[in-house]
Amino acid sequence: MKELQLAEIKQIETEILKKFDAFCSENGIRYFLSNGTLLGSVKYKGFIPWDDDIDVLMPREDYERLINSYVSEGDMKLLCREHDNNYLFPFAKLTDTTTVIKGQTALKNYECGVHMDIFPIDGWSDDVDQAERDADLLHKYVAQCGLSISKFGKGRTFLRTVIKNLLILFTRIKTYRRCFEQLYKKTAESIHSQTNNCGCVVWAVYGKHEVIPSHVFSDVIHVEFEGGRFPAPVGFDLYLRSLYGDYEKDPPVEKQKTHHSFKAYKL
Repeated sequence: MKELQLAEIKQIETEILKKFDAFCSENGIRYFLSNGTLLGSVKYKGFIPWDDDIDVLMPREDYERLINSYVSEGDMKLLCREHDNNYLFPFAKLTDTTTVIKGQTALKNYECGVHMDIFPIDGWSDDVDQAERDADLLHKYVAQCGLSISKFGKGRTFLRTVIKNLLILFTRIKTYRRCFEQLYKKTAESIHSQTNNCGCVVWAVYGKHEVIPSHVFSDVIHVEFEGGRFPAPVGFDLYLRSLYGDYEKDPPVEKQKTHHSFKAYKL
């Protein structure tokens, strides 16, 4: 197998997004660029230079329509819990089947290649304080899931290295499947329907910052990404500021690196 370089991974991911966009357009399914993909489109009209993520958000009803209607064929396959009990994540991935990635414990029970992540939008409590408490709690469970599939390694200091590896050891003793099951349970308790606050409840990486006013997603605008135009939430500025603060500033150079630990290969 040939190991893929960052530029090659980005090219494959862009093609996945184009095929996904075509399917959604043909079937009247709504979605928005999100997270670092949206940030990259706004700042760079493409990928964040040092990263390789493609993330999208979909209203829950559209997410379920996608799960129920998408037929995996050719070089594209939709991975989700509804289709495969071995799949752990509480969100879907659209993967290129001509590639494979290695190095993630949570992916070892099924084949996953270079992919994009597809997150449902769900409602938080109308009470903002309660919603933020729920989101911060779910963030802790997401972090625990992340540790359970992480590799032992070095931290920035000796103390951080010891703490990090002890936490990874603890979550591995619990087993990553148990970590994910606890996340599913807490997520189900936190989801509300038709509220004034919404966001990515199932994978609340940013904790309380994932609590977004629903009007942010009330309409679509189109933004440029890697030479194409794709839908973004009309309130993209508020969304990005909630997640990243002053997103117009670049992070320090030492933080300009991808958070992925896996390697990708062409079959």
